[in-house]
Amino acid sequence: MRLLITFALVLVLVLSLQAQSDPATLLTIGVYANPASSKDLSADHLKKLETKIISIISNQGVTHNITAALINIESDDSANSRLLATMSKGIVCVPKFEIYDDRVVEAGLKNVFIVDISLTMSIQYIYEDIIFSNLQKTIQGSGRNREQAINNVMRNLRINDPVWSQFLASTREKIVNYYEQSCSSLAEQARQLDQLDLTVEALSILWPIPKEVDCYEEIKELTIQVYKRHINRQCAITIQKAKAFLAANRYDDGLSALSKIDPISSCAEEAEILIDTIAQEIDLNIQTNRNSELMLRMEETKLAEIRLQQMEAEIAKYRESVFRKKTSMSH
Repeated sequence: MRLLITFALVLVLVLSLQAQSDPATLLTIGVYANPASSKDLSADHLKKLETKIISIISNQGVTHNITAALINIESDDSANSRLLATMSKGIVCVPKFEIYDDRVVEAGLKNVFIVDISLTMSIQYIYEDIIFSNLQKTIQGSGRNREQAINNVMRNLRINDPVWSQFLASTREKIVNYYEQSCSSLAEQARQLDQLDLTVEALSILWPIPKEVDCYEEIKELTIQVYKRHINRQCAITIQKAKAFLAANRYDDGLSALSKIDPISSCAEEAEILIDTIAQEIDLNIQTNRNSELMLRMEETKLAEIRLQQMEAEIAKYRESVFRKKTSMSH
């Protein structure tokens, strides 16, 4: 009975925290300028383009509860919380920058280099290569040389252009419509993956579905079921690791492994027994310090926060691997 009550309370807390990062309240779009899609730009110009696109989405997306974050595909640092939130939703913006005309004109005593560019912004769902929306703009830039002309193009990308707000409003509507139409098939995909013990993959399908869709309550319940099976599977693996550490008298490593075991998982009681066993073998100070890190000893509010972080991190790690494969194939 206590376990059922605890589980019910935890689910309320997890889902209330989930709502804070749900597309119904805030959608974070990842931005990545693929060098293969913008061959006319140097590495420095690519960074400027990404920065400008992030500024545009973050500023013009405010009224539509949309923001943006950089996806640094060259970095292995997955600790950035905004990156994790972005990748766990799997929605990215990939800008394409092409120079379709360039020329030199005489302007008094100086020659002026002029470039005409086409900028295409594509917002897509990386899991299945679904493109929600596209926007194409033509922009002109000028300068004493080609590099200055391209820099001028970046400056001419006005953040307050109303076309961006219209584009983002349309994008959000299309995202919701996609999930509304695809909800049943996505739920079935998730169930099949869950049956194959591919729980992270299943959660990665369910996690982005917004509260606006009619089937959200069904998806919420399915997410809970998959998540509970996921932590039970992880718990069994962790218990085996902890036992191996104990057999090797590596008690601190054993406690560190057991610290990740969730009190609602099926092996929580076995973990408690192992923790008591370790307590008889280690220094009291070490035991006290480690107890503060044990999920089994945490308050429910803190547990809900950690569960949310862990779930987003695991989904993000999976999505990031998918994204890296896709971008490496396009280079």
